[in-house]
Amino acid sequence: MKENAFVRFYIFCLEAYKSHFGLSGKETYDLFEKTGVSGYLKEGYEVLHTQGSGYIVEDIHDYILHHPLGTA
Repeated sequence: MKENAFVRFYIFCLEAYKSHFGLSGKETYDLFEKTGVSGYLKEGYEVLHTQGSGYIVEDIHDYILHHPLGTA
């Protein structure tokens, strides 16, 4: 995977999650950082980048909810 492809995917995921839950960019970024979403997305990139935004948002949200620091 090319790094710039992942960065574009990460930004897409951040924007989709932010819009879905009505969060600011900073709130979403901080939540992703606190719960390790970046690593989760990087590990699952090959499968996740082929999915639609609704599925990705739900998957990220499920990951955050089951993360020890999840507060979503």
